Amino acid sequence: MAPQDAQISDENTPLLAAPQLPINEGPIISEGESNGNDTLASNGDEGEEDPDKPLPKLQVFLLCYARMIEPMAFFGIFPFLPKMIQQVGNLEEGDIGFYAGLIVC
Repeated sequence: MAPQDAQISDENTPLLAAPQLPINEGPIISEGESNGNDTLASNGDEGEEDPDKPLPKLQVFLLCYARMIEPMAFFGIFPFLPKMIQQVGNLEEGDIGFYAGLIVC
């Protein structure tokens, strides 16, 4: 038997209970802004971003650094791969190179 508080759900029913917010079905882009600067229509939000706000330089630098270091860390495992395959796989010495190539690909 279904509980008394059960609601009929469909594809529009949220999976998690959230506060009911009004849905703005108006246009997303402001009308009358035809100078090439398409801006989002303000829905009364007071938290609009300042157009003169500078880039977060530290975050961009850290992302670039992580992107540069990632390949070095990936290629750093190659010297240790055959020894690991030999210890874990209990393979003949002639098959170690084949399985190391499979892992690399």
